[in-house]
Amino acid sequence: MNRIREMKKILILIALFGFTGSLSLHAIQTNTGIKGGMSVSGLFSKTGDFRHAFGYEIDWLSMGNLFGGQIGLFRTIHITKNFKLQPELFYVNWGGNGSETFVFEKLLYKVSVNYIQVPLLLKINLLPKKKIHPVLLLGPYLAVKIGAKKRTEIWGEKNVTDLNNVKSTDYGLTSGLGFELNLKSGLFLFEIRSNLGLKNIMTVPEGTIRLYDEKDSIKNFSFAIMTGYSFK
Repeated sequence: MNRIREMKKILILIALFGFTGSLSLHAIQTNTGIKGGMSVSGLFSKTGDFRHAFGYEIDWLSMGNLFGGQIGLFRTIHITKNFKLQPELFYVNWGGNGSETFVFEKLLYKVSVNYIQVPLLLKINLLPKKKIHPVLLLGPYLAVKIGAKKRTEIWGEKNVTDLNNVKSTDYGLTSGLGFELNLKSGLFLFEIRSNLGLKNIMTVPEGTIRLYDEKDSIKNFSFAIMTGYSFK
């Protein structure tokens, strides 16, 4: 049932992205494009403790960054020469990496969550008449989980398990700085962006004993470097 609900949410996001674009086609100028690149993501906990969500096996591990990627489509809706609205649809891979080396033995512990992410961004064109011009991006995002897995290799024993206590949705803020190169057929894009999650993405498994009285939360954050192309 959870998988069916997640698929429904994904279909709603895709339909919303397409509906936004179809409305704009009848109103003002639009452009469609593709983007993709590499990301570095992590999980943030105010207390620094992840054991209530992932188990006490990570007691001696520190949760670091996970390298992943993202790819997707976007549509630019022209409001004025300097201001544009840009809905996007991405496949993203976020998570955390607690791998460490103890006594010459590498211990692998990776948390990987795949999302369909839909940012809705305000795009500000700076110096739009220049052949190469900078742009600023800012806005909210909504993400729906596709799947979540935990990969471990401890003392030579490999395991891949589903993380069923990752919530089905996430939301937060996206911001970015980019540069666009004007070409005859479109725009070549280079962009650096960050995503800051505002929602606790984990539930506590039944029977887990909390070590803190304060209710902690675990949130996503990520940075990405992307290139892309916008068709005229």
